[in-house]
Amino acid sequence: MQAHRLTRRSGWTRAIEPTLADGDRQAVQALEPTGVESSPVQLPEPTSKPVDLRRRLIGLDAICITASWSLAFTFGMRSKLIESTAPRLIIEVIALTALGLLLTSIFGLYRSRVSATRSTTIERQVLVALILGSTVWAVERLGHPHPTIMVPAMGTIMLIALLLVMRPCFDAWVTLQRRRGLFNRPVALVGGIAEVEHLADLLSAHPQLGYRAFGYVSETKSTNPCLSHIKWIGNHRNGAEAILESGATGAIIAANGMSSDDLNLMVRTLHNAGVHVHMSSGLSRIGHRRVRQLPMAHEPFFYLEPNRAQPAAMAVKRTLDVFGAVIVLIVTAPITLAAAACIKIQDGGPIFFRQVRIGRHGNQIMIRKLRTMHVDAESRLEELESKNSRTGPLFKIPNDPRVTRVGRWLRASSIDELPQLINVIEGSLSLVGPRPALPDEVAQFDSEHLTRQGIRPGITGLWQVEARHNESFYAYRQLDLFYVENWSPGLDTAILIATILVLIEDTLGSLKRVKTRRRHPSATGQQQRSTVEPFIVDPTDPAQDSMNSNPTDNEQIAPDADLQTPSELTTVTELTTMTG
Repeated sequence: MQAHRLTRRSGWTRAIEPTLADGDRQAVQALEPTGVESSPVQLPEPTSKPVDLRRRLIGLDAICITASWSLAFTFGMRSKLIESTAPRLIIEVIALTALGLLLTSIFGLYRSRVSATRSTTIERQVLVALILGSTVWAVERLGHPHPTIMVPAMGTIMLIALLLVMRPCFDAWVTLQRRRGLFNRPVALVGGIAEVEHLADLLSAHPQLGYRAFGYVSETKSTNPCLSHIKWIGNHRNGAEAILESGATGAIIAANGMSSDDLNLMVRTLHNAGVHVHMSSGLSRIGHRRVRQLPMAHEPFFYLEPNRAQPAAMAVKRTLDVFGAVIVLIVTAPITLAAAACIKIQDGGPIFFRQVRIGRHGNQIMIRKLRTMHVDAESRLEELESKNSRTGPLFKIPNDPRVTRVGRWLRASSIDELPQLINVIEGSLSLVGPRPALPDEVAQFDSEHLTRQGIRPGITGLWQVEARHNESFYAYRQLDLFYVENWSPGLDTAILIATILVLIEDTLGSLKRVKTRRRHPSATGQQQRSTVEPFIVDPTDPAQDSMNSNPTDNEQIAPDADLQTPSELTTVTELTTMTG
């Protein structure tokens, strides 16, 4: 077959050039549209260009490199560890900054497919810092027979610290902007109807991924509401042409929804035209660490590691639970006592709230929390049910008027969750696990979702740190099942680290909102959450959600009954590469 040259002109006979042999011409004719109009798809105007993110990230890295080495050289001069002049040091800092940015670019850290994996990003950032430190030491050695290691070591350590702090901050900012509909890559979804619907649900439930589906390619048009806002642009035979004409920069393809011939030709066509291709294997809830590349006869195959709950891992988890709960209870005892006093002083009502939840093996457990709502919260539930912002069995009211002033602070900092550490010591809860669900919620779970009852529920979990503001029950279910199939001591450790970061983020956010209310008192009234466009999730988090994320704590028990609501970060599963 002769080499093909792809063009953006319509029509497959003009899309593949030049001269074709008879066999090749038959292959092209088989791809010509049959009964499907090939009209160009108009993309929404992009709110931000990808290059904007790259420039900002380069600028951030430049600041980190310049600041760290400027401080190191300044310390070296004042301590007389190095002999130099200010102009020379300025030139050296500029040269190191340029070299550092060049190395960062060479290592692919300005490419989304590389920096999306946090462990890989950290490894390469550390390597860049070590290379710069080694370069400074080598240059000093050329001019001095006994150069000091102090300045290169200090600059390297400071640079690593800055990069490890600033890149996650940048990622968190990008995630927030993507939730607002910015910096999204326009993509097309390709596969069978069921697979395309699954991909649409996945992107809708996780807007922080940065993909905006504008069209889909399948053999027939779907009537499912989840695809009502996405245009059908063609079938598998003319889908590649439709994607090229639409101007999409990426395609997400479900490999199990297409024939092998259609899949291979579409992937090669899109690649040759410069379109990014993301492939789904059709597997779900399989952790990436369990997937191993294992080619067979030069074909891309993968081996899936089984995930067996080893007794040793279970013992480590229980040990972590007990020691962690005891230590945190002791350290936070003064805070808990102060919070209890504030609750009592505020309205004289009960300090604690108790509620029945479903624990391991479907057994009922009683959890304890600090009360964060008015004592009449139960009687006011019916009038607020219409304001539920969640889907499926979950329940949450934005700006819930039943939350007390003290309760808002307790939820923002998750101090109200501290009494649950007693449940952890008793063994009914774990520090990390699926959110303990209400009996009414469990009654609506399907048989697959009920497998979550095979492990202890937790005070915090994957859903709480990755999707606490997500209104979709799909995300809740997906993360529950992912954790059940892939839990490990490493994943638990990563979730605990992410939980701490979430608590800091939420507490600072709460303080910022209070400051804003004081400056603009007219804006403190109740605000209703408006309907948002698909793939754009409103990031406002009203009274702030507590870490245990109880969207439906409408209990019929105990006189001190209270209601709770939910709490997310960014991809915590990537942290397991470092902690597992």
